[in-house]
Amino acid sequence: MANYHVKKRQYDQACSYARKCLEFPEVKNAAKDILNKITGLREGQQQLKDKESSQQQTSAPAPTAQSTINEFDSSSTTTID
Repeated sequence: MANYHVKKRQYDQACSYARKCLEFPEVKNAAKDILNKITGLREGQQQLKDKESSQQQTSAPAPTAQSTINEFDSSSTTTID
């Protein structure tokens, strides 16, 4: 059951089943392997999320000093009569 839920990316459910398997010597090592696999998959997902969020933050170019000055100059034109 734990392997099934890993394949479905239902990691919480998979962990629950794998932890139950730790109680049985016949499948204890397999359960440890599954829990280690889940940990690795979760870490990989978190790294991917972190990478995506950092790319989103850097994808919008920050205004440069020159562009800010140009915007200020164009908005502050006044005419003197």
